Amino acid sequence: MAIKKREICRQLYTNDSNFKNLLLEALDYAEKNKVSNGDLEDFTAQLISKKRALELMRQNRQVGTCSFDNGPIVQQKRIASLASKTQNWNVFVKSFLNIMNDNVSRNANSNIASNARKTYIEELAKLDIDIDKILLGSNIRIDDTTRTHYFSDGSKIAKAYANLNSDKQEYFENKTFEIIKDEGIDAFNKLHFYNTLKNYQYFIKDSIKKTELEKDIQNLVPFLPKELKSRIENPNKQLYDLLYREKKELDNFDVKSSIIAHIGSYSFDGDCWQAELIDKKSDGKIIYDLTMAIGEEITPLQNFIDKKSELKSRVEEHSFLQKVINDNKENKVYIKFTTDKSFVNHRNRVTEDMPKELVDELDFENAISLYVSFPKRKYVRFVLLNNRNLLMLGIPKDFELPGYKFEDLMTKEEKSFLSTSYNSFKIFDENGKMLN
Repeated sequence: MAIKKREICRQLYTNDSNFKNLLLEALDYAEKNKVSNGDLEDFTAQLISKKRALELMRQNRQVGTCSFDNGPIVQQKRIASLASKTQNWNVFVKSFLNIMNDNVSRNANSNIASNARKTYIEELAKLDIDIDKILLGSNIRIDDTTRTHYFSDGSKIAKAYANLNSDKQEYFENKTFEIIKDEGIDAFNKLHFYNTLKNYQYFIKDSIKKTELEKDIQNLVPFLPKELKSRIENPNKQLYDLLYREKKELDNFDVKSSIIAHIGSYSFDGDCWQAELIDKKSDGKIIYDLTMAIGEEITPLQNFIDKKSELKSRVEEHSFLQKVINDNKENKVYIKFTTDKSFVNHRNRVTEDMPKELVDELDFENAISLYVSFPKRKYVRFVLLNNRNLLMLGIPKDFELPGYKFEDLMTKEEKSFLSTSYNSFKIFDENGKMLN
């Protein structure tokens, strides 16, 4: 509340009996009917009772309208501030944990917005409280039928400790090691703290410390229950179990990663198995990115194998595409394959931003959907058409191709709240000549 507004309110409350009576009536009504608003809470805290104002704030549940609406977090900060002034430490700690865990209500919440939010753990660490007991205690999973235990998000706990000082980090690491090694700890908590430790390693910025943690995490695997250990040591076990009839065919590949899940993605929505496969004894430059539907029947690996040779040869025989891939030894090409074909225009997601005249001109029949990975986590999606022309889709800022600058490649810039994207839609023949 601004200083001028606060002073005017104080004078009205002191000198205007009508204002005072109306404010008291509003407070009584709000308390009886469990309703409130920000002004009433501020007036009550300033002029009547901080404790009563705190209860108003707690019953005034804020719901964010979108991913970037910070209103619910601001409300939790107000609760934490007033709880500290009234020495209500239970409410203070809970509201601070809500802030740290981003444990508030929103009608929508994207990963981009969620990952951008801070934990504010440094502020909590300055207080004279046992922060380790609060963080580690709220990370424990128990069967809480009375709903009195606060459950923190393991990834938020990891992010919080990654932002604390080295003493706190050492304590967290040692305690987590102890929990995983303790024979008396149940399998669920062992796995939960193992995953928290993996998240913690991800958030650590020091590359040397990251490497050391990777070794420590590997050394903890033998202490996990055998059912968990087998999954960690063989992360693709589910895939092999699912495709047991095609084990011989699957053994011709190195499985880079795999999942079985219900997904909503650029090219597919629904139950499926996904895998990134690399030909054994190859240089690893070509990776097959498979998304195979699971409906009444499981889409077999054979669907891909039947078309693999054609897909691979078309990519390898395209001179300009090979020039792009081999421009840097770190570059790799991912050939997409969904259920029974490579190119899928799922819900028109590939063509929706493309100029209509270009969509009408191009023939996407038997096209290959692929993307090339570049250093510094840059990815560019392409469509290799059946006539051997190569269509480039979105590109990162300042991206270049052999013989072409960013300005030559970018045709449309699209700005959103947190990011800017660049469309290309340029077409190249197999010699690299730009055709549009």
